[in-house]
Amino acid sequence: MVKLTYIIFPRPDLDREEARRRWMEDHGALMEKHAATLRVARYVQTPHVADPLEEVMASARGIECRSPLGMAEIYWASREDLEFSFQDRDGRRAYRELVEDEKRFATATLSPWLGSEREVIAHGAGA
Repeated sequence: MVKLTYIIFPRPDLDREEARRRWMEDHGALMEKHAATLRVARYVQTPHVADPLEEVMASARGIECRSPLGMAEIYWASREDLEFSFQDRDGRRAYRELVEDEKRFATATLSPWLGSEREVIAHGAGA
């Protein structure tokens, strides 16, 4: 599997809950619509849940605690499927629609990056 990861931050001019709704509901449905065209094997939305421990963890690292809407992960079964999605005319059209839709709820994402997962711990202690 090949995975593309985005950290999503809300537009500052938009109510956070509305931004979350647009991302999770509207954009999620748009991803479903285009999944076959883009050869997407899996799409995961992980919404941010605010917790005071975030400030503690950020402070321990000497960094600012930023609150994203969440994280999106897009998976393809192979590098070939990913590359096809960018080369195919319908795939490029789908990507343009998705990028335009992102502007409705997000200001910025951290640089998207590709990777593959390496599972280190499959089950927690005592599981």
